Order: sequence, then structure tokens, then C-alpha cells
Amino acid sequence: MVVDEMRLIRKILSKLRRRHSKRIRIVDLFGGVSDNKKRSSYRYYKYLKRWHYHPEVFAFRVARKLERSGCLQIVYAEGRNWLVSKLDDNVPWREFWNAL
Repeated sequence: MVVDEMRLIRKILSKLRRRHSKRIRIVDLFGGVSDNKKRSSYRYYKYLKRWHYHPEVFAFRVARKLERSGCLQIVYAEGRNWLVSKLDDNVPWREFWNAL
């Protein structure tokens, strides 16, 4: 599970760095879906078999660890959970992993 968490932490932090607004939805980590579309299970299956059904639950749990370490903030807005970056762009994600 530790390897899976590291992979997801790297994904979250790299996506936050690429966004200009420094804010993403948890569902956007896995390609995003609109409310009226059925989710494609293939998107999740390529990451890990056990994320197949509810990857957002696992992502939210990892995001809460990152929030406790101080590198992001979870904000509930517009009916969704958003991850808001507090990162300095020059800080590598491994430093936050070591802090967990």
C-alpha cells in the first residue's frame, strides 16, 4: 500500500503544479467525469486493480494525509471536494512524502 500511496501523492502534487489555478477536483485525478456520464472503469484499472471501483475514496484518504502535513488544503465547494495547493513550486514531492 505504501507504493500505491507514493504513486498517488506524486500524481496529486504534479497535477497541482501543472494547473494554473492551483486547484483540482479529486475526480479530475482519474480523468474526470461529468455528473451524467458513466465512469469508465478502464481509467482506474490501469493504476491499480483495487482502485477499480472507488478510487476517489483512496485519493481522498491520501489527500487528508497531505493536508495534515501542510502541503495542500481540501475545500468543499460546488458540491465537490477540491484540492487547493499550498506548495511552493520548487519543493519536491518526496519531501512531503518523508514528512508523512
